[in-house]
Amino acid sequence: MLFCLALVATASALTQPAAGVTACAGLPVAVQGADAVESEIACDGARAVFTFFAPLDLRVVPALTIELSAALPAGAPGDAVGAYVIPSRRIIVLAYETFSRHRSWFGLPADKRLYRAVIAHEVAHAIAGCHAGEARLPLAAQEYVAYVAMIATMPEDHRRELLALHPGIGFEDLRQINEFVYAFNPMHFAVDSYRHWTQEPHPHAFLRRVLDGGEIQDPLGP
Repeated sequence: MLFCLALVATASALTQPAAGVTACAGLPVAVQGADAVESEIACDGARAVFTFFAPLDLRVVPALTIELSAALPAGAPGDAVGAYVIPSRRIIVLAYETFSRHRSWFGLPADKRLYRAVIAHEVAHAIAGCHAGEARLPLAAQEYVAYVAMIATMPEDHRRELLALHPGIGFEDLRQINEFVYAFNPMHFAVDSYRHWTQEPHPHAFLRRVLDGGEIQDPLGP
């Protein structure tokens, strides 16, 4: 289980296929357990990530459901706000009311803008996982992709706030992108990943290589 995401349509174009489930128009994504406001935020976050990944021409993503819940699955860290469960391809995120009780996340207010970013992060995990299939990516590679997508799809002013709170220059060597660095400080791992990605000569081509299993390797692997 991993913690903390081309089709374009307006965020307000929502349909209701069944009670308690909202389909995100134009996306293979549905939102479960949400009110109208939460559904719009979730669909907007998912749409931004699908648009971000569109130039990479990834494998087709099967239907995904974003489950908004008062609690995460057993075993999730106490400070986690979302999860992507690999075997079942479940995206589980705290309901907005529960998320907002954290007051802050990544040093930013736990508001609707940041909630959108949480959704984006987990949807990015799902897209990356579906593309990799049985050849699962190393943890650091999965988190690199998810955090790059999350930060890249934040509104510019919100992204500036986040980066200002976590100054740095980004990773200078691919060997620095590993699960030990991630475990030590996930927030700095996130912003260093984004800064590293923006400094790549061909950012999307680099991200595609990461998603294909290259560039970022498992330090415990062969």
